[in-house]
Amino acid sequence: MSLSSFIRSLLAEACGGVAEPERKHMRRERRPTQKARDTAQALAILGASRVPNNINQIAKAINEGRYPVSPDAEAELLGELQSVKGLLSEIRTLLMTPPGRSGSV
Repeated sequence: MSLSSFIRSLLAEACGGVAEPERKHMRRERRPTQKARDTAQALAILGASRVPNNINQIAKAINEGRYPVSPDAEAELLGELQSVKGLLSEIRTLLMTPPGRSGSV
């Protein structure tokens, strides 16, 4: 019994009334908002893609001179860069969307 319930029961008894039964407080289950679900999904996609890690490894190899950058390799790198930019753009959109609205377009 909480302190406030105990005091309430003492006051009720002193005034000749019947003490209220102690109420059990039930916590409401918090459900994630659509924004939270969308953000989690975008982060999961980014985490599962390994694209950022691969780009970092390629950039390190280029900087160390271990990776020859041919026109084909450059085109491939630019394509991967666009993929990462797209994912980041989606995440930014989701994070900047006001609560109660979905980030989907």
